[in-house]
Amino acid sequence: MDETTVSERVSALVVRWHAGEETAREELMEVARDRLYALTHRMLRGFPRVRAMEETDDVVQNATLRLWKSLSDVQPANAREFFGLSTTQIRRELLDLSRHHFGRKGERGVPAEAPSHVGASHTLDPSRVAVWTEFHEAVAALPDDENEVVSLLWYQELTQPEAAEIVGVDPSTIKRRWRAARRKLARTLGGSLPDA
Repeated sequence: MDETTVSERVSALVVRWHAGEETAREELMEVARDRLYALTHRMLRGFPRVRAMEETDDVVQNATLRLWKSLSDVQPANAREFFGLSTTQIRRELLDLSRHHFGRKGERGVPAEAPSHVGASHTLDPSRVAVWTEFHEAVAALPDDENEVVSLLWYQELTQPEAAEIVGVDPSTIKRRWRAARRKLARTLGGSLPDA
């Protein structure tokens, strides 16, 4: 069985793409699409009304298009840059989705355009939506080194050793940055982080 980690696969694909293999770009998109699908599913599972209007596949498609366009303009030099670009596009799409249906901080509560077939049993807690929106915004506002660690560990689901290898630091540095970022995020979000 192939024991290649995601970070090793992405590193190899970036090298192949720089060598002129266009198929490597398509394979990078597959890696990003798989990760985005899992994140979107996780975010939408608690919001049945949004799921009724937005299928996970649609959200993934939109974010994939964003990333594809970005990769037309920028060719990441390494896996670190690819993960950064990919995470930025994922975060932007998830923020846009949340803002579209609930406003900037979830203040609209129930989306006005909710289809009539969504029954009253499908409740929606606007505060949970606000936490997701604020979470993505708070991650974007972190200092660069902490933002990068959250991007690699939370959005990309790399292990701490993989993140350390990508960033080129000792694993203890990743652990310290992760701890600091989580403290700041919890403080910003009033002590609660979205279900993960």
